[in-house]
Amino acid sequence: MKKVLIALALVFAAVPALAQETYSIAATAPQVTRVDRARLKQNSNTCSRLLLATGCTQAQACVAANAVGGASCTQAQARARNAEIFAATQPGRESFVFSTVVDKVQEFTATAAVDDLVATRIWWTTLATRAQKDAICTAQTPSLGNGCEIFQ
Repeated sequence: MKKVLIALALVFAAVPALAQETYSIAATAPQVTRVDRARLKQNSNTCSRLLLATGCTQAQACVAANAVGGASCTQAQARARNAEIFAATQPGRESFVFSTVVDKVQEFTATAAVDDLVATRIWWTTLATRAQKDAICTAQTPSLGNGCEIFQ
């Protein structure tokens, strides 16, 4: 078991944290139109999911989702209940783009550990001999001395 934990620790070694950054992007008129159409679709989906009419307001969505603050909920409170309605303004579109990017990053991050483990298993099974595997394990953890049994 100790051998497996050591090997997994090597696989899941932490990536160094990066500094905070601020992003800004320029969008052409056609791109803004596409973002706005996507924003409208997202708002429509949110209203439908909450059993409200298309075009519902943030206040209606917050009440329907039982968000903290009720009809006066903040954007963060609406987001916490997956009831955010993005306004038809530049800040509303910006919030929509940011929210969409954050959702995608969280989705990718959630699957990264599994992807890394699968890649490691594929790499491990391609090693030709038991001696190669033992050499790698012994080099990483000299106290094992006689190799390892991971992924057997």
